[in-house]
Amino acid sequence: FVRGPFMDANITATTITASADTGDTVTLTASADLFDAGHVKSLWRVKSGVVKITQVNSATEAVGNVQNEPTGVAGDLDTSGSPTAAWAEGSFSAYRGYPSACGFHEGRLWYAKDQSFYGSVAFAYDDFEIGSDDADAVVFEVASNEANVIRWINSGAKTLQVGTSGGTYSVFGGAGVPITATTINVQKDTNYGVAYI
Repeated sequence: FVRGPFMDANITATTITASADTGDTVTLTASADLFDAGHVKSLWRVKSGVVKITQVNSATEAVGNVQNEPTGVAGDLDTSGSPTAAWAEGSFSAYRGYPSACGFHEGRLWYAKDQSFYGSVAFAYDDFEIGSDDADAVVFEVASNEANVIRWINSGAKTLQVGTSGGTYSVFGGAGVPITATTINVQKDTNYGVAYI
């Protein structure tokens, strides 16, 4: 992946200080326990850039490589060595878990993990950068009365079909409109839980 997907942005007082804003073997130091050995190979957004964790030294220190921008330009965290609370942990890791299902629909690669599903940037299957354009990545969580893990996703003729442990859903953008971050509808079709496929 070149960008994300990421969990919600940090809202705590915990900060991360980077030893450098660019390059490889950048040390990230957290102001509180944050890192786990299961974070190795995960992506973290730190202010203006993304770091891929290569090593975890302790709960407050990790080492990683600043990733290039999707355009190929060298990445830059833009912290100037100052602590920043503007960070977000990657959604996928050995610590947080990995997707249980994936598939293609409307020019996007979709992943599902727990109750959330993630759509890539249109026709850029390794890019999960959230933005304001209709082609930017999409992240959505199925809202239901109970926690129902997504077990499969399928590209239907007109909808993205999502099967969970508590029922099936149809995901669509609207009449003749593809799914985007601002045009997304999730409709429950059945109350029958599904098996992993």
